[in-house]
Amino acid sequence: MGIESWKPVLAALLLPPVPLLLLVLVGARLILWQRFMGWMLVLLSVILLWLGASTGVGEWMGRAFMSQPPPLSAERIAALKKAAAGGKPGVVVLMLGGGREAFAPEYGVASLSDPSLERLRYGVWLSRETGAPMMFSGGLGHASEPGTTEADVAAEIAQRDGCENAGREVLAHADHRGVHARDAGSAQHHRIGG
Repeated sequence: MGIESWKPVLAALLLPPVPLLLLVLVGARLILWQRFMGWMLVLLSVILLWLGASTGVGEWMGRAFMSQPPPLSAERIAALKKAAAGGKPGVVVLMLGGGREAFAPEYGVASLSDPSLERLRYGVWLSRETGAPMMFSGGLGHASEPGTTEADVAAEIAQRDGCENAGREVLAHADHRGVHARDAGSAQHHRIGG
């Protein structure tokens, strides 16, 4: 059993709310010896738990600490189009996966989460605008049910929703062995990176 198998357990123990719940228990135990300090620790922990669970604090933290990158300007898109047309190596539209639904009842198969669908839509548009090949990264993730990878779901959606040149578009997926690229029109897998 390697460190990879312990990753989900360690993440669950180190991420909220577990540390704050442990702090509540420490404060409750501390009440026996130092009543004031124990109650303050319990009160502080409960307030932090409440703030951590509130939507308003989450939205404020998102605005304060995570700024949206600016959209690509028309000049930047034109430069990418020129570089892709010139055959410059390394020009590719890479979309990072944002999750998948193991089963979407409305389609009867797996589907992408909303963030992944937005990224796929923009990536397909950008690939069409620039002429650059596109790649989508996304595997199964830790503790996921076995099934279709996120990149394979993206390939199916891109083909189903009428991406022109879907047979030539390059889609990629990641698993525990590395990153692979797959031509959406064939079953060949090519290893890139390691």
